[in-house]
Amino acid sequence: MRLFVAIPAEDSFLDRIRPFLKQWKKEWKEVKWVPETQLHLTLKFLGETKDHEPVCEALSALAVSPFEARLSPEPLFWGRGAFASVIALELEDPVLPFLSQEIQKALLPCGFETERRPFKPHLTVGRIKFPVTKKEAREHLSKPLPQENILYPCRSITLFESRLTPEGPRYTSRKEFPLKGTRG
Repeated sequence: MRLFVAIPAEDSFLDRIRPFLKQWKKEWKEVKWVPETQLHLTLKFLGETKDHEPVCEALSALAVSPFEARLSPEPLFWGRGAFASVIALELEDPVLPFLSQEIQKALLPCGFETERRPFKPHLTVGRIKFPVTKKEAREHLSKPLPQENILYPCRSITLFESRLTPEGPRYTSRKEFPLKGTRG
């Protein structure tokens, strides 16, 4: 099984960003947009895993209280050098890096290494499969995200299985873990 740990986007969040995503999809049909049902905040990618029970045990012991992250009003454009290959929405909250670290610590005994790259909380919303600079990508999305607070509820984490298909990845929830506790 190819697994990852994430917080799926709830309907209350999707309702707030849907008008912007619809407009972007209309304006930029060449982008491969992520289906709404697959939007999520990845906390830890595990890769190929034979036995997910130790992972479930480790995740069920986390002690982090539910919280809400804030959506940054500026979309992110990632890629190599000046070119963009990913359109993402950034999430901000000091609990997110803490939660990511707690998950990594909990999974060390299961044989998963600590991530070396800095954690950048985000939702990937689109993939650009043709050459375009980050500046051009930013200019292409005419409808900016709203400046007011849009909150991303973080009430639970989910262990997902990812199956790669010719149409794109398919995610299946293996187990959900409600956030509980006093830390965070």
